[in-house]
Amino acid sequence: MKHIGIMLLSLLLAAGAGEAAAQTQADSTRVKNDSITWNKELEGVEIKAQRQLIKQEIDRIGYDVQADEESKTQTVMDMLRKVPMVTVDGQDNILVKGNSSFKIYKNGHYDPSLSKNVKEVFKSMPASMVKRIEVITDPGAREDAEGVDAILNIVMVNGSKMQGITGVVSAAYTSLNHPNLYASLTGQMGKLLMSVDYGYGGMSSRETENSTHTERNFLDTGNKMLLHSDGSNPGGIHYTNLNASYDIDSLNLVSASFGGYFYKLNVQGDSKTSLYSASDQPIYSFSNHYWMPGYSHSSWNGRFDYEHKTRRKGERFTLSYMLALTRQHTDEENTYSEMVNAPFSYTGSLQTERERFTEHTFQADWLRPLGKGHQLEIGTKYIDRNNNSHNTQEFFGDDLLISSLVMIC
Repeated sequence: MKHIGIMLLSLLLAAGAGEAAAQTQADSTRVKNDSITWNKELEGVEIKAQRQLIKQEIDRIGYDVQADEESKTQTVMDMLRKVPMVTVDGQDNILVKGNSSFKIYKNGHYDPSLSKNVKEVFKSMPASMVKRIEVITDPGAREDAEGVDAILNIVMVNGSKMQGITGVVSAAYTSLNHPNLYASLTGQMGKLLMSVDYGYGGMSSRETENSTHTERNFLDTGNKMLLHSDGSNPGGIHYTNLNASYDIDSLNLVSASFGGYFYKLNVQGDSKTSLYSASDQPIYSFSNHYWMPGYSHSSWNGRFDYEHKTRRKGERFTLSYMLALTRQHTDEENTYSEMVNAPFSYTGSLQTERERFTEHTFQADWLRPLGKGHQLEIGTKYIDRNNNSHNTQEFFGDDLLISSLVMIC
């Protein structure tokens, strides 16, 4: 009986365990390998990758223009608005690191023609021609000596790996009768690489129309002067550059460039000047028609460089010669009419101005790395400048001829 009781108890316990197991199995989900697996077909997955636009190094910040999709339809001036540490205001004035004491390089070399005509060139140059824009925050000892705080380096698209000739032509015309034209050719024959570009920007009378109204009050007398003028200055600007380089071997390179810009404006307009007393009584008045048919300016720059690299990585020796020429020609005519008690007796004037500037620069530089993050840079520079101007002024009237001559050298 004892054994039978134990057997009955065991059977009851086994039955209870079976019921519990059955209940547990009904309320759970059985999985395999501790995971749940299911299959579902997706419509499709699209993966996009974009190159990094901004790259920062020890001495510079670079903006990859070619990686920006908008570079295909915009100008270099538009791209500059995206470059860190570069500011472009509403009048297209460019500041680097918050000030204007910067130089403009092209492909690592100083380009005077860009520096003197930066706004017009950058507004006409397609961004598709530029590979990268760099802000060199540490210009080096030779630039610091000239008060240069930063360098804006424009790296052009390089065709050195291509044989033959490639070219780009772009044109635009605005509703204000403003035409823009830019064309460039790049070719390589063996170790010789040459490029030439030309641009034109026109300004119409409609685009340059201006009107000003000025009121001046004199505190000592209480008199009031009113001045109103309307005018325009249509004209056009031409710029061109020629660049060439020749790889003598892997350690020696010679390069040369010449270019500049020329513009001529037809400034003209009319003005009315009136002076009233403190009691609003007229004192004098006169009208003036001004005309500057010969206002022209040209600036040309040339450069020759020889660069020698040694077997030591990063060490190089450079010899450079630079030529800068500036010529300005101004003729201004003034005709006075409707003169009432005018404070002068002449009825017309003619002013001519001729300015000439010539600069020769010779420079030698040696750069040698001393270790990681350190380098030795030694250079010398000689500059010869010649600046002179010749001004004449003549006044006309009834039985009146007054001439003056001013020369500045």
